[in-house]
Amino acid sequence: MITGNLTREDVKSMRLVNKEFEGKVSSSLFYSSVVPFNTELYDMIGIEAKSNSRQATLRTTDQSQSRSRDKMKVEPQVKNFDSGGIHWQNAKEDAQGKMYKGHGLKVFQGFGPHIKRFGMSFEVTEEQLAQPPVKNELYQVDSYHGSYDWPQQFYTRFDNLAGLERTADETSRMKAAFSHLGMVQELGLAIDSGLGWLRGLDTSVRARLSERPASVFGMSLEGEKLRSQAAKEFWTAMRESHESQQRQAYYQKTKEVSVAYRELDVTASDLAGIKGSVYANSKLWPTLENPLFLERITGAKPKKRLGVLYTTSVQPETDQHVVARAPVVPNDLKKEQKEWLLETEWAQRAFLESYMLSVTDNVQVFEKVSTLTIAKISSGLLPMLAREAFWNALPSLAKVTLHVKADWRSVTKDDAGMACVCPESPSDAVVPFHDLLVQRLVGHQTIKTLDIGWVDCGEHAEGIFARNNHLLPAPISKPEKMLTVRATGLVFTHLEHLTLTNCWLSPPALRHLVRSHAKHNLTKLTLDSVSITADPGGSAAAQHNNPMFAGLGAIGGGQGHMQPPPPAPAPNPLTNTQSTWNQNLFFTGPNLPQAQGNPQMQQPVIGGHQANANLPMMFQAQAMQAAGQIPVQNFGPAAAPAAAYQVAHALDGLDGYRLGSWPDIIDTISPGQGFSDYLEPPKPWEEQPPAREPTALTTIEFKSCGYVLLPSNPLLDQSALERRERTPSQRVVEHRTSWFSQRATALFPSMMTSSDCFLGKLLPHMPARELEALLLVWGLREGWEDEEKAEEAEWDGHLPGGTGRFSGVVGVQEFGADGG
Repeated sequence: MITGNLTREDVKSMRLVNKEFEGKVSSSLFYSSVVPFNTELYDMIGIEAKSNSRQATLRTTDQSQSRSRDKMKVEPQVKNFDSGGIHWQNAKEDAQGKMYKGHGLKVFQGFGPHIKRFGMSFEVTEEQLAQPPVKNELYQVDSYHGSYDWPQQFYTRFDNLAGLERTADETSRMKAAFSHLGMVQELGLAIDSGLGWLRGLDTSVRARLSERPASVFGMSLEGEKLRSQAAKEFWTAMRESHESQQRQAYYQKTKEVSVAYRELDVTASDLAGIKGSVYANSKLWPTLENPLFLERITGAKPKKRLGVLYTTSVQPETDQHVVARAPVVPNDLKKEQKEWLLETEWAQRAFLESYMLSVTDNVQVFEKVSTLTIAKISSGLLPMLAREAFWNALPSLAKVTLHVKADWRSVTKDDAGMACVCPESPSDAVVPFHDLLVQRLVGHQTIKTLDIGWVDCGEHAEGIFARNNHLLPAPISKPEKMLTVRATGLVFTHLEHLTLTNCWLSPPALRHLVRSHAKHNLTKLTLDSVSITADPGGSAAAQHNNPMFAGLGAIGGGQGHMQPPPPAPAPNPLTNTQSTWNQNLFFTGPNLPQAQGNPQMQQPVIGGHQANANLPMMFQAQAMQAAGQIPVQNFGPAAAPAAAYQVAHALDGLDGYRLGSWPDIIDTISPGQGFSDYLEPPKPWEEQPPAREPTALTTIEFKSCGYVLLPSNPLLDQSALERRERTPSQRVVEHRTSWFSQRATALFPSMMTSSDCFLGKLLPHMPARELEALLLVWGLREGWEDEEKAEEAEWDGHLPGGTGRFSGVVGVQEFGADGG
């Protein structure tokens, strides 16, 4: 309990108190362990020391006092080894103290029994890509006339990547290491080949400050939140400094900021402008101890002892020369960068091969593993995951998370032995993702919880060009089948909880997903950052089949005949029947109490965004009556059989909701209440509305859901969504300030582009009537609760995160504003 509220550094310090402390806190420290597969792993897996490629501290012992090399013994510097007595020793270049050095298999032998969640990561970062190691491509030739350099006869490898690949190929050693993980209950994996979207200079100052590797298991220690506290305080100080130097009118543009670094040739007391002031004393300045942090936020390497980090409204990225000389130009990689990506992919394939074989060969060790979390994996590696033996080695697997990063390019060697880049369509990643689900997950009987989706795209991406863009379809169907009127999809017969993350669906595909699982075990569906397209059958003729309109056939004339509504631009034929709607619309839902002559139980619902709109429905009437906004009516017992809750005008004209809109879809798939629950039941002699389809679902959870456009898809009629985008309010949505427009214009020539017809662009807008219906009928709400997370989008020139998107829970028994 105590260690759970401490940082990892605090727990590490507690281990040094004495042996008893060390034995008590090690289980907390190593409960969740993620090992990065990089050059630091040489000694962790290898038994023999690789002294040429590691800076290990080794002790040499000559058993026979001989100078012969073959009798030299290399041993790790570990004495009196026991299960909890391994000394923590960090590598010199390991600033955060996350890696062990020089212990070989004894690391796994000593700490393996403490590990409950074990993950491995092998990711290519843009920082690595910006500074690939120097490769010696020439060798010296000695001749009669002297020595000269000559190109290598064969392709030259990067030494460290070649070493990683050799390490990965030694499956027996990884197998031996995994054999000590007998207490592991969760496995994790994160592999990024660097072949996906690259941001280059399209990174805000805020994003560079908060940049962190992919989280495999989430936060294991509550105190880990304090790790980034210093960075937050530093950023707050910089923002306050920037705002203090601006005019009052400039406060609206506090996101338009860059950070620059200037090294000083003179002392602070000699600087012009502050000489003689209190600021001349550099001891009063905020200090930055970590030079790596400075390099990450400014891209500058400090060469002098003293420098100043300051904010400015000037954008160096608007200079084309700066963009062209950037360390990473996404659409024009250097020769060394292409080779780095090529060799990294080789090493990653070898690593994944050994990882899966090591799990397969240790069935008795991993037979209790119940959770597999693949937080990130490049789409090019998905076919390797489809091996049956790997999944059979996890017989107790009950929960799987599979998030994929789509490749935008492939790297191969041409006939001349040079690394060449070939562009790829990001949506091509959907096919291997779908095939993997078909082959290994659809029929897996033990898996009850599944989370599938995409990373580094949509509303969670960073940058002007990536955020709210490049959204890919859900892998439950082939993309071309997704956009048909009769969409099909996978059926997970054994699942109880399915989560779709960061993807788009067509309305028919979402309806089919719910209907196809009606007779199976699926009880909960979570839509996390899911967007829907325009309905492929959204024409006026297709609205004949809209179940919502069919349910309203008896409304108005009472003859049971329903006329198909006209296209959206035409006027609503029911606009003159306001009084009829007000007399016939009632709250008669099964979850709402019936009023028996109690005036305080009346609940008129007021349309628009009123002051009480965010109150629970059972409290809105009382608040409005207290404010004198509506009269208090007293229905006697004779009025009780009709209804208890009369709608004023919020839900008038229910036929106005477009086919394929969110209110229409939720009304169809909801396991609980729908529009029909708020209408007066038809008389026995009138046409009855169709019965709701049976479903096994009890809960549908929405987390930041909305609409998406497919800008490069000419076959899909998206006029219903595009028409809204051309309205004045929508022009405001898409408006960027001149500062961000200049930045986007300058960076565009260096960015990656694609005309993929299945890439989606989020539409940060939803009609007020639809949001009103979502709130009043199902209790769903707009926006994100995490204000800090929502603000990150503004640093990329976009509207706050969650704009035009809703969250909440729709259930069988109750509903309420919940969700992420």
